[in-house]
Amino acid sequence: MNLKNFQLLCSGMAALCSFTTLAFSSCNRVYEEGEQDVSTATIVHRAAPIYMATSVRVNPPRSSVSAVEAAENTVKQLRVLAFDSRTHRLAVNKFYDSDSQGRFSNQTADKNAVWHGAFAIIPGEYDFFFVANENSWPEVKAYLSGLQENVSTTSAMYNSAETKQVLYGSSDATKNKQMRTFSDGTDGNAEHLFLATRSYKNVVVSEERNGKGRQESDPQHFFAEGDEKVDLVRTLAKVKLHFPKAATVEADGNGGYRLKHFLPPRVNRLLVKNQMTHQSLFLNPFFESNVFPNAGAFSTATKYTADWYTPIAEENVVIYDRSKTSDLTQTGLADGVQCDVKVPATGDVDPNQRYDCDIWFYVPERLKQVDATDPAQPGYVEGTTHLTFEKMDGSFKKVGIWQPNFEDGAQKVYDKGADSKYFMLPNAADYSKYSVVRNNVYDITVRYSATELRLNYKVLPWGEGAKTGNYVQDGFNIFVADRTFAERLTDVWLITASSRLVNGESITLKAKAGYKFIDTDGAEKDEVTYGAGADENKFRHRRKIQFKSPANITAGTALFEVLSGGEVKYTVTATE
Repeated sequence: MNLKNFQLLCSGMAALCSFTTLAFSSCNRVYEEGEQDVSTATIVHRAAPIYMATSVRVNPPRSSVSAVEAAENTVKQLRVLAFDSRTHRLAVNKFYDSDSQGRFSNQTADKNAVWHGAFAIIPGEYDFFFVANENSWPEVKAYLSGLQENVSTTSAMYNSAETKQVLYGSSDATKNKQMRTFSDGTDGNAEHLFLATRSYKNVVVSEERNGKGRQESDPQHFFAEGDEKVDLVRTLAKVKLHFPKAATVEADGNGGYRLKHFLPPRVNRLLVKNQMTHQSLFLNPFFESNVFPNAGAFSTATKYTADWYTPIAEENVVIYDRSKTSDLTQTGLADGVQCDVKVPATGDVDPNQRYDCDIWFYVPERLKQVDATDPAQPGYVEGTTHLTFEKMDGSFKKVGIWQPNFEDGAQKVYDKGADSKYFMLPNAADYSKYSVVRNNVYDITVRYSATELRLNYKVLPWGEGAKTGNYVQDGFNIFVADRTFAERLTDVWLITASSRLVNGESITLKAKAGYKFIDTDGAEKDEVTYGAGADENKFRHRRKIQFKSPANITAGTALFEVLSGGEVKYTVTATE
């Protein structure tokens, strides 16, 4: 199971991974016909149970990844729920605690491999639900305690406060209660990981598969949507802001450097307004095969956050406060906000110089119904989760967390070529572009013109293991669908990233010897220029070309250059 980037399409989010050992009793019940214990789950079958196990593929973090970033992709605990697809009654409720990680993670991806962590289940057709990291926060553990007892049916699970309104925030009075401080525990802080979930409907459990399932010591592999791998979707979204010349650094005493102050030009305070106070496990249409249940607490019309959070509880969260920088011990950033300063790779840094930097934080999902009055381009919509920049001159700039469409950030959660499944909102035309969608990374570049702040938006994959690559410039972005270049033809998207471009601004992609581009007209070319064509200076214009290469490109091979104004900005290479 992988917390993948779900450029889905939670991802981020993976984002589709370290836990305080807070194990509580597992429940793994199988009932036969005739049993009448209505206080617990019942599945109406008369058959001998077989044994099944699941596998969560946990990606090890890169050595350079911080404890916070590692927490985004870490799975230490797992709950597996299975409901009979016909009766909707609970058949399996299996919990694996932190000490049992080897019984559900990194099982060998081979149909003949022996897996561990078996649970009993009667052959039939089931709806499976997976919940990761439920014990990572005391507050979350308290909310989700009902998963042990109060989920006898699918409807009960969906309608349970334990699943649809999980508190987002810390009870630690010394921290900002509105912000979470995540960590995998390697930095000396407590392990605080991300909730992540996944569902699979109408999964057929056979009496035997590949000769497995009859013995607990050799269970059947969980298999759904053509894959043994379960890809998890994070319940939160990630907001990442790129600021030019906004951070000062100081020596950390170990030969390196750390953030001293965050000092973005012209900005006095930065806030997230109308942030949701809760997150949900499964209240997203993606988890219901594009519709919510027809019976029980929900209907097919239940598609928006306002449908299940009434009234909506919101918070205004201070992300940055310049007044805090007068205290030499404070950076100006709130607890839970992370910062990565872009210092030179070699040479000394100047403590008096301001460097480019990225900051990021996490927000709960908020799905909004589309409205005809919603701006077509980035802007502000009342009642949505948005950013407020309080400028040093006393003025304000309000901007929504926005996405051009619901295919941007689409994260692959079922890898079957043209039949692959992506995490995204079904019936996308029903949703406002000012929605905040779980597992997405909202990547925003802050630019300064003579008179105003300008923001460039992208939606990116979230998590380790993503094959995609993004190459960012002020005016244009290049998106590579598969930076491993494993296939002979790889899709490359050229996208305008600003609403106002300099006349004549363009980029050129130049292939290295032995490689070609296939342009939109089908012609093979050594180089492609973008920005001079019709409409190519308009906001969010997209043009797809392909990069042609021989098979089996070695990782590290330089493939093509990205030039702007005749200057090479990037050299794109094949990765592992």
